[in-house]
Amino acid sequence: QEKREDQPVQDNVPIQSMSYSLKGMVTLYAATKDQRVKAYIDRLIGGLSKIMIKKDDYWYFPSLGYSRSSGWSSQEEPPVEGWPLGAAGHCIFYLRPLSRYAHLTGDPTARELADNMFNWILFHSGTRFGIDKPIQGILVTNTWAANAALYHAHWTGRQDLKDWAIQAFQVAQKKGTRFGWFPEFDSNYVCEGGETCPLVDMIEIAITLALAGQNEYWDVAEKYGRNQLLEHQMLHTDWFENIRPIAERRPGNSPPGGRTENVLEMLPGGFAGWSAPNDFFGCSSVNANFMKQGCCDVQGARGLYLLWHHAIRELENGVWIDLLFSRSSRSVDVHSHLPYEGQVDLHVHLPQPMYVRIPGHVDRTQVSVKINGQTQPVEWQKGYVHLKHLTPDARVEITFPLAISKTREIAQRSGFQVVWKGNTVVSIDPPGAVYPLYARQGFLSGPAPRTTRSAYVPEKSLKP
Repeated sequence: QEKREDQPVQDNVPIQSMSYSLKGMVTLYAATKDQRVKAYIDRLIGGLSKIMIKKDDYWYFPSLGYSRSSGWSSQEEPPVEGWPLGAAGHCIFYLRPLSRYAHLTGDPTARELADNMFNWILFHSGTRFGIDKPIQGILVTNTWAANAALYHAHWTGRQDLKDWAIQAFQVAQKKGTRFGWFPEFDSNYVCEGGETCPLVDMIEIAITLALAGQNEYWDVAEKYGRNQLLEHQMLHTDWFENIRPIAERRPGNSPPGGRTENVLEMLPGGFAGWSAPNDFFGCSSVNANFMKQGCCDVQGARGLYLLWHHAIRELENGVWIDLLFSRSSRSVDVHSHLPYEGQVDLHVHLPQPMYVRIPGHVDRTQVSVKINGQTQPVEWQKGYVHLKHLTPDARVEITFPLAISKTREIAQRSGFQVVWKGNTVVSIDPPGAVYPLYARQGFLSGPAPRTTRSAYVPEKSLKP
């Protein structure tokens, strides 16, 4: 919006916050192609280009604040371990929206900014990490950069970005658990908490790798989504009774712009900002720190959209069902019985070849297919059941066993015993103390509960 005459211009420009504005405007432009939005984006990108410190092949912001009246307080490169995001944090959150905008529009300034920021991150900031090098700053600095780098590499052909992003993803995987809990820092100390932000980055990287042909990463994305992402969403406030004595002893101070009334009613639907592997609130028994962050609420919602959007691909060569969640589309309705039962039902609308991915843990000899009640031979294409000659209104039933298994996961310098049913965690021991996660014993037996709801099939969906 245009500035009103009664609104003073703020002298200090918060660099990191401006990146969120850019991200939102790029998404809005991608959805609407509104030229007014594009004009604002072009002005913002032009302004960023003017104030960046430009070296030979890399550009950077020297700090997180820029003064309209006096410029940067210093033009020196920021320290590698600067709080809270490391040196990369001064650029990191611009990478994806700049690359996306350049990809959408061909804008040379956005492309130039993105390329030179990536060069700063990878080759000059000290943030690049490998197998034997620690993560710099908080984990989201690295996962956000890796996610953006993989996206940028996909359409620009920059192999250096692709190689680094894959390496970064693999290193980050080792910092967390197999079900998707990732620490905020690289310290692995007892009071560490896990954010939703890097979790969603890891889901998107896995999906991007899967779309590039590495099908094993669909299992990774589904594990992270089906487990920690879904558990990270707050669905009730019953847990408050567990901390009421602590809460009532605390003063009712509210920060500027904050509130203390009806807070509990506003929380459901949001996502964890500092969780333990077994509790919505990390380290709650140590320092009574019951936290949620707004950044994780937004990223969590985006993570749900990623899983929904990529569950089904409608391509020229057929319909690919990659993630086994219930979802409707123009071509087919998918009804998943997971994790109660190893069964996926299809209601076919359009007569196209269909490919249904079967989880990697499943023994292929134990997979069965019925079409309109009649058992059919199972045809495979890589890890997908290939369904041919389907007619409109055909009903397909695919079944497979879901094995019970156990793993030991190390996090917060502690061991957690985890029980799985297929790719779904059904319990974790020890349990959480305040808002326990993975209280899913009901998943151990079928049948899956049934519900009736209207199918949601949008005219178009926005590509993330």
